[in-house]
Amino acid sequence: MTKTTQIGVGRAGITAGLPLAVQVFLPRFAVEKDRLLAVALVHNNSDQKRDCSFAWQIDASLAEMPKPAPADWKLVEQNGKLVGTGHVKVAAKSSAKVSVWLNLDRLGTARVGFSATDGKESDAEVRVLPVLPLGRPAEVNVNNELAAVPLAKPTEKIVLGKFNKDGRIQLPAGFLASELDISLAASDLAQALADLDYLVDYPHGCIEQTMSRFLPVVMIKHATQHAPIALQPDITKKLPDILAKGLTRVYGYQHADGSWGWFEKDSRNFSMSVYVVYGLARCLATGTKVDEQVLRSGCNYLLQELRTNQQDPELAARAWYALALAEKADTKELETWSRDILKRSQQAAILCNLALACRTAGLNELGEQLWSKARGWQPHETESLALFLNTQL
Repeated sequence: MTKTTQIGVGRAGITAGLPLAVQVFLPRFAVEKDRLLAVALVHNNSDQKRDCSFAWQIDASLAEMPKPAPADWKLVEQNGKLVGTGHVKVAAKSSAKVSVWLNLDRLGTARVGFSATDGKESDAEVRVLPVLPLGRPAEVNVNNELAAVPLAKPTEKIVLGKFNKDGRIQLPAGFLASELDISLAASDLAQALADLDYLVDYPHGCIEQTMSRFLPVVMIKHATQHAPIALQPDITKKLPDILAKGLTRVYGYQHADGSWGWFEKDSRNFSMSVYVVYGLARCLATGTKVDEQVLRSGCNYLLQELRTNQQDPELAARAWYALALAEKADTKELETWSRDILKRSQQAAILCNLALACRTAGLNELGEQLWSKARGWQPHETESLALFLNTQL
């Protein structure tokens, strides 16, 4: 804006640069045994020509100069690095290229540096070039368990005990170890024990809450008999009372026709009945005493409902598995039902439950056919994943 209020727009540009500057050009990475050309540019931004001496400094690789070589070219080793020196003339306001061949025979990282000077001005740049292995494993995964060591004092109330293990990891020949990741996790049983006190103190409610409270306790107690791990003493004392009250409550909620509902005097519910029969069968399998009449009556109800063919196929498949666990499944009916599902259903949850039912009932070949059809399932939810892994075993 002028004094007379005239307004205008002006543009100007400025270029900043060193009188003498260098740039090094390398690929993002190289592979073992590669032979590639590293290029450096020497920029003369002044109005006078320059006679520059340059130096390549290279480690983790071998180098040779392209022919014809520049003036006074020499390649020597200094302190474990290859240093190549020479002279190059750069015209005013111009650039000159200096190249060197890299023979990359070492894995890891090649450090490539270039510098130039005319005695008055100088510049340098260092670049890093990752050298990857050729045809070798990029990653090695190892997993193992920590063996339990007996407690120094057996009377100590330590649930998980003390663990210790020394060992070595055998890496493949020629493997380049550049990074190590360690992941530690408690076993599934130890994680279950962490929440056991919550289940023990959870109040009784509907039949689903009752089953969900005492059934995990039964399974964990059974598991601790086959693993070097112990329950906390206060929980051990509570278990008999929890099991007795839980089973008594389950027995009392059973309807006259053998079914169960959510509560004692509500309508029957096929889903809850399947859950209870499954739970009682699991208890029986772990050595927990179960009222045979209650279990038999519940199984008869499930069989009657299955024969109506009016139940949801996935729920029906779970019912067949519960019956097989209770050793009350009619194998001929189970085989007929399973072969029909095998022809017309693609639902993996149905196929997995029926595969478990058939295996448990002794129909092993049919069980494998069902599992083969469900093998490609990729579940994400916890319950579905547990079903898939259980079928896979």
